[in-house]
Amino acid sequence: MSNILPIEPANPSSVEEVLAKTVVEGDLSKLSPKERVMYYNAVCNSLGLNPLTKPFELIRLNGKLTLYARKDCTDQLRKLHHISIDSPQTQVLDGQVFVVTVTARTPDGRTDTDVGVVSIKGVTGEALCNLIKSKRRVTLSICGMGFLDETETPTIPDAVTQSTFFDQEVWRSWKTPMDAIEWAHEQLPHLSETELWQEFNNLSAVNGKKIPAWVEKVNSLMLESR
Repeated sequence: MSNILPIEPANPSSVEEVLAKTVVEGDLSKLSPKERVMYYNAVCNSLGLNPLTKPFELIRLNGKLTLYARKDCTDQLRKLHHISIDSPQTQVLDGQVFVVTVTARTPDGRTDTDVGVVSIKGVTGEALCNLIKSKRRVTLSICGMGFLDETETPTIPDAVTQSTFFDQEVWRSWKTPMDAIEWAHEQLPHLSETELWQEFNNLSAVNGKKIPAWVEKVNSLMLESR
């Protein structure tokens, strides 16, 4: 955005400290929002992904906050590594289940395969859904990535996804819009209060509420500023 001021790149030693902390802890909730952005960008840069398209989201799984891969992640990976997907192989077993097998190939001849299984009932819709899942899972697998795919998250009990780097209910303690601006200024010190007020005033409410949308907006601005 034209009113976003440039800032100095993250200190390499700071990035290394954040990466080391994340590898040891395995839990992004131990990091501050700014450190999560630093880690997020470091992961994207290492994979050649554009962080502004939000290829990853956050999920709380088994008590830990971690990243999972969105559709945009696997789409970019296939384009980046010239991964091709063979036509899916399908079969019906014992008249009960529909099996979809998807194979991915790289230009150097490597292959990887993912198999999805669905009930024979509603085979058209469910098979299509499972095919999409298999296509994404095999992409992550052939790229050597252990990230969870977003299509798998609804099937995991107690998994909670979130779209920002902050506590989703950080705004509940705010009493006035000024509280929201002061909080945003802590996250984005390179922006003046005037610039933040401009962003806030131009923001459209979501489901009649502006404050939760503001948290999402600040999240996006943090990504843009890195």
